Amino acid sequence: NHLLENGFALLIGAIYFRQRGWLRRASRLLRAELTTQILADGGHDERSPMYHHSLLTRLTDLCRALQTDSWHNNPALLAFLTEKATHMQQW
Repeated sequence: NHLLENGFALLIGAIYFRQRGWLRRASRLLRAELTTQILADGGHDERSPMYHHSLLTRLTDLCRALQTDSWHNNPALLAFLTEKATHMQQW
């Protein structure tokens, strides 16, 4: 879970400081961890509603940041994060 928080922070930092290397690393980290931690039904693997809500809030913040700032030029990452957030909302 702390690894996900680090990925979120790294992605926001990459956008703010315009760091492509950070963006690539954050993208890989978030893709790997979200694929593992978000289950087929959209719930978080720990089954904690509070953690699920916290994670979903972070995801929607990231989606807004990526939608607002086009510097990243990574629509695939935005689509992946949006898909995970949508799936989580359905849970």
